[in-house]
Amino acid sequence: MWDVVSFVNTVRVSDIATYLRCPRKLYFRLRGHEEGPTAEYASHLVLKELALSYPAAINRDDPAGFLAAELDRISAELPAIHPLDSALADGAVGDVRALLPGISERLASAAQRIGKETLVGMITPFQVEPVLVSRRFGITGSPAKLVMRGDIAAPSIIRTGKAPENGIWKNDRLALAAHAIMLEEMNGGKVELGLVEYAKSCEFREAAIRSNDRRVVLQVLKKIHKIIDGTMPDKPGDAPCQNCGHAGLCETKRSLASKFF
Repeated sequence: MWDVVSFVNTVRVSDIATYLRCPRKLYFRLRGHEEGPTAEYASHLVLKELALSYPAAINRDDPAGFLAAELDRISAELPAIHPLDSALADGAVGDVRALLPGISERLASAAQRIGKETLVGMITPFQVEPVLVSRRFGITGSPAKLVMRGDIAAPSIIRTGKAPENGIWKNDRLALAAHAIMLEEMNGGKVELGLVEYAKSCEFREAAIRSNDRRVVLQVLKKIHKIIDGTMPDKPGDAPCQNCGHAGLCETKRSLASKFF
């Protein structure tokens, strides 16, 4: 894996998800109008950190006790990992602590259903939060971890929201495809599978990296690069405007985007 270099106008994988929610929101964020962290985001960070301990928890005699101890460790280390307001951090740890009994039960159920050794092998990281980049397409990102599938490193992303009834969400498919594109450029070899770990429900779902998802990623990248270059996109009719931190800016700006946005 070659050294990552920084370059101008690099798109982050998270920008793709933001674009799909609302291109106008991405426009403002890319111009320095960042929204502050919310309680929901803080809880997401804590649960994501806890999910990294799931492989070790599965092999413990008392997984619930182990996860509780891990949450204590995360609480102590959180200020050094994620600079959050202390009140937000404390509230997030409390929210996740309330979820521990259910998580422990669902993790044990998943281990029984999938097989303990199989599940541990599936979610044990080869590398945690690697920085990936594609020079060719100008994209960078860090999946939660890389896991090994045979002799190929595959991306694994951790989600803390609700899992779909079957398969994985569209945004997760595109994130896996984007990470696969970068891994193939950096390492060589074909990345055909990715993993999504839905941490709250303890659903661990492998998914094929589909050609159409790769195509959509590249199409969205072109549109995001236009936004980076200064084009303001139109606000979509289904934009999630409620509680949007950019609502005031959005109302005072006039769209300069071309029709294809």
